[in-house]
Amino acid sequence: MSDVAMLEYAVHNTFDALSPPYDSPLSERDFKEAADMHLKGDWEVETGSAITLQRSRVAEP
Repeated sequence: MSDVAMLEYAVHNTFDALSPPYDSPLSERDFKEAADMHLKGDWEVETGSAITLQRSRVAEP
């Protein structure tokens, strides 16, 4: 692994370790409202026990 890649990995892991107390995740409803307002095209919101995420759907060629 290059020095640059190692540094990026370390910064990412440090952020992941220290950020949870300051995290305020969006609800599924908030994700959907934001997507409706700002996205053009097809999208979906996935929810799980520890995650809510929005992703755009891209048509298969």
